[in-house]
Amino acid sequence: MVEGLEARYNRKLAALYARHEDELCARGRALPGAREALTALAEQPGVVQTVLTGNSRAVAVIKLHVFGLDRLGDLTNLDEVTRVLDMA
Repeated sequence: MVEGLEARYNRKLAALYARHEDELCARGRALPGAREALTALAEQPGVVQTVLTGNSRAVAVIKLHVFGLDRLGDLTNLDEVTRVLDMA
């Protein structure tokens, strides 16, 4: 029951973020220097970037997309990181 409730909550929250991307873009911001730092690291051989966030995967992807940071890191392992942190 709880797992089903959490999944529904995460879906609805992500839908709200997706619906309000314009407002998020207008009111939010990437941290100063974030884009430049991520771009510089992306150019370094052997560096693999990923995301560590307190958001659900769907919300994190939306936020990164809104601020143009979604192509600067590897989001493929985000679910696995979430599961490991949930177990801690």
